[in-house]
Amino acid sequence: MPKVKMIAARQRRLRVLGYIHDERGADGRAVASFKMIGYATGLSGSQARSVVRYLSDSGLVSVEHRHRSDGGNDDNSYSLTLAGLAVLDQAMLEKAEAVANPEALASDPTLASDDVHLSCEVPVVSVESPDSRRCPR
Repeated sequence: MPKVKMIAARQRRLRVLGYIHDERGADGRAVASFKMIGYATGLSGSQARSVVRYLSDSGLVSVEHRHRSDGGNDDNSYSLTLAGLAVLDQAMLEKAEAVANPEALASDPTLASDDVHLSCEVPVVSVESPDSRRCPR
């Protein structure tokens, strides 16, 4: 895969990981449709489905398929695995280091890209409080 496509794919995955992290409830799970994940991360519903499938197959996200009492499908429930949390933490660390070190930023300008933000177009480095990165309702 060309480097540009690899970078774009990584950024999509990080945005979806960030969305699941930001939207998780008290039980650690985020409940959302592919359409909602796509809307919140700037992807189409089919792109969101593809990214979630990749993250699940890679062991970064756990997916629980939910059904209504009438047997119909309901929105899935997602939770980050320990590996998913580690990937997200590493991405946040890389972004913070790049902002603090202009030389690293010059060597890899993709770190300054707005697409490196995890979700809702809010920079990763703004982690003053747990709610500072939540999507507006």
